[in-house]
Amino acid sequence: MSSKDVIIDISVVGDEVHYTHFRAFVQHGDTLIWRFDHPFAVHFSWDALPWQGETYKKLTSPYQIQLPVMENAEFGSFKYTVALMVGDDIIMDVPEIIVKK
Repeated sequence: MSSKDVIIDISVVGDEVHYTHFRAFVQHGDTLIWRFDHPFAVHFSWDALPWQGETYKKLTSPYQIQLPVMENAEFGSFKYTVALMVGDDIIMDVPEIIVKK
């Protein structure tokens, strides 16, 4: 198995959130990297093993969060929440990670 970086660039146009990978396909050993131009956070629900209930935030530049896909990550589809600071507003969205065998 080879590991790779899965880069998820996030942008906001108006009130629409855009991703390079709205549905990110990853495998054990990969690294997820989210990038945005402003402060943001990523939150996983309780069913997203091994990240159960974890919140990762980046409030200072460079605005990037890196998260390894651990060997014990369950296979399957996991939705997560992003909270993006844009001006005085917080925009939230629910993209998806799919951990493949």
